[in-house]
Amino acid sequence: MEYKVKFKPVLQSFFKQHKVEYFHQFENQYFFSCFLCGERAKVDFDNTLWQCMTCEIKGNLIDLIKLVKDEPAPNRVKIYNPARERKRIKKKFGYLKTLEMDESIIKYVQKLEQEVNILLTYLIKEEKQNIADKRPEIF
Repeated sequence: MEYKVKFKPVLQSFFKQHKVEYFHQFENQYFFSCFLCGERAKVDFDNTLWQCMTCEIKGNLIDLIKLVKDEPAPNRVKIYNPARERKRIKKKFGYLKTLEMDESIIKYVQKLEQEVNILLTYLIKEEKQNIADKRPEIF
């Protein structure tokens, strides 16, 4: 029987403790704000290997801990989370539907919502593919 350690809860705890914006997009990865440049970086749950997609700094969880220790107040940037934004937009459309409006406006809002959902589905799929194509060699 092969035992494989999952570092997901350890990474979650680390990010929360250090107030790092992060989100889960793939089966075994988190995206977070790089401690050096503030851009998007990714980390693997299975082995804690990570790499910034912009400045290309990379390492493991121990290296992240050292970075936090060396840089006590790193530049924290709120990274764009497509799933969260989609929920936010959906909520706004839901609110619009509750307002009293002319029937033609209601139909227009419903059609607009459908078109936005199609676009978001496409863009999220494209982004996932682009990120997968840029997968660093350490993963």
